[in-house]
Amino acid sequence: MKKLLVVLLICVLLTSVLVSEAAAQSVEEVVTPAKVGGQIMHKHVSVETELKQLKISKSDDFDWIDLPNCSHISELGNPALPITSIVVKLPRNTNVIGVNTTGTTSIAVPGEYRIAPALQPHLISGHSQEGKFSEPLSEIYESKVLYPGKLFDVYNSKGRDSNYVIIYFYPVRYVPAEGRLTLITEATFDVEYTTIEAKSIRPLQNTIDELIITAPAYYEEAKRLANWRKLTGIETAVFNTTWIYENCEGVDNQQAIRNFIQYMFDSQSIKYVLLFGDADDVPPRYAYIPDGHEAALVPTDYYYECLDGTWDTNGDGIYADLANDLGVDFIPEVSAGRLSVNADTVDQVVTKIIQYEQNVDPAWFEKMVLVGTWKGSIHR
Repeated sequence: MKKLLVVLLICVLLTSVLVSEAAAQSVEEVVTPAKVGGQIMHKHVSVETELKQLKISKSDDFDWIDLPNCSHISELGNPALPITSIVVKLPRNTNVIGVNTTGTTSIAVPGEYRIAPALQPHLISGHSQEGKFSEPLSEIYESKVLYPGKLFDVYNSKGRDSNYVIIYFYPVRYVPAEGRLTLITEATFDVEYTTIEAKSIRPLQNTIDELIITAPAYYEEAKRLANWRKLTGIETAVFNTTWIYENCEGVDNQQAIRNFIQYMFDSQSIKYVLLFGDADDVPPRYAYIPDGHEAALVPTDYYYECLDGTWDTNGDGIYADLANDLGVDFIPEVSAGRLSVNADTVDQVVTKIIQYEQNVDPAWFEKMVLVGTWKGSIHR
């Protein structure tokens, strides 16, 4: 049986996608009924930093900078300057127009510095060593142009109930050829947005909680599991891949499945998706995750959770290529899981699940293990 790796791309917050580069500050805006009507609204958020918070240390003839609540730029060959994330949470029925700065204050950091380049990726194992600095890019380190070239970047995507705006803020900027550092001590951001009419969904009695997608060969066993789910109060529907491929558009089978999940989310407000079968039965999306050690294409079912956009904005067939695909969505609308059953195990797996849930100890539900990862850089 093939092993599927679930790629969890953390960014903050929210999840390991949302705050991929730093600890986040969170701001929530609640729109009252009086505000709804399509007019432009504003949300202001501010950050402050003091010079005494700046910690500069020497490492391999380079200067390494640390700031509270910050991670570091991780693009190879680029100066590893601090980066932090500010998460603004808006209602889902909003559209973000833009994010601007309405005021900044900065000071020069005394001295001259040679900022360390980003660390090389390294394997996390008992035989690996700590990451080493990457080779500095001469076009950056010999430049008299301020780096990064902008004060912040913005990532915006909608989750199940909210619209998230993530501001990636660079509190320290650098002129490499001159060794000069500038610290942004105050910055205020204006998030400009408007409300839209929320999509209507079907009446509550028609709402489906869980969607099971399976190959035709496992349809009956999937139905058996769905019938049990219904007895426990979870309204569940089963669809097979053949029907989905014949009735849903998509450039490939994965997109057809995702488009169907999107339809069920919009029309039935589904919460959960169960992919019932192995990779040959319900295909995962292969995401482009270069790490310098293995093949860059990694199978993931996260594609079926995050329903905005395409993951392939340039249409080259390489998905989640963060360097070339704009606005890859890593904020989930639904929760997806997989039962990697085959013809030999499908009956046993369903039977064990039902038997377990019939005799479960309620205390079990008071304990959990959460796993996350940080991945990627967005500072360009």
